[in-house]
Amino acid sequence: MRNTECKLNFYELVTLMIGILCTVSAWLRFMHWQRKPVAACAAEILRGAGYEAIGVG
Repeated sequence: MRNTECKLNFYELVTLMIGILCTVSAWLRFMHWQRKPVAACAAEILRGAGYEAIGVG
């Protein structure tokens, strides 16, 4: 059972990571269309990720 649980957790984690990457990629493209500097987008993403990591966002 433990192996099955680990595999399910692993696949869930991979799926979540792919979803996050796709979301970030789409968001970056949208912001690029808005002609916002990529550096500002990266800073916002990092700031948002930091807030989520500490549970604020």
